[in-house]
Amino acid sequence: MSQPIHYSIKPDGQASITLEVYKTGLMKGKKHIFQFDRYEGELVFTPEDLEAARVSFAVDSSSMILKDKWVSASDRTKVLAVAKGEMLDVARYPQVRFESTRIARIMGEYSVRGNLIIKDKPQPVYIEIRLNPNQTDHLQIEGNSQIKLSDYGLKPPSALLGAIGTKDVMSARFSLIAVPSN
Repeated sequence: MSQPIHYSIKPDGQASITLEVYKTGLMKGKKHIFQFDRYEGELVFTPEDLEAARVSFAVDSSSMILKDKWVSASDRTKVLAVAKGEMLDVARYPQVRFESTRIARIMGEYSVRGNLIIKDKPQPVYIEIRLNPNQTDHLQIEGNSQIKLSDYGLKPPSALLGAIGTKDVMSARFSLIAVPSN
């Protein structure tokens, strides 16, 4: 049996981590797109023993930026302040973390189960992952997951007596580069 391969996951010009937060009411059809610029993680696996694989990941919550082009600069500032202050409380909880509990291969893709930890509250999540097999010096990892705000005790923000709101479910999408570290 071969030795485990250790990969390091860090920001790269080709990588991204985004959250898509969907609006309701008068803004239905719009979405806020948040991007995180600072993160690090580790992927460890032995090609012959996928069940023993594990991934851990930490995102610097304060590195969140709002990519929206459809809101004014002053509204972007307000939206970002709510996201960082009220929703993530980055001053008290500087990281969002993920720790896998199970990885399985399903029809050429990977199913990753684990705990997503927001504001020190772990909740089980399911992530669909695709690996780009054409890379020789690194792995390109693409995936997505759905996250419910209410699972973390977070109330979706609203305004104008509920005429403008936010859906409880948001989409997390990522495209990451993992480089061998041993």
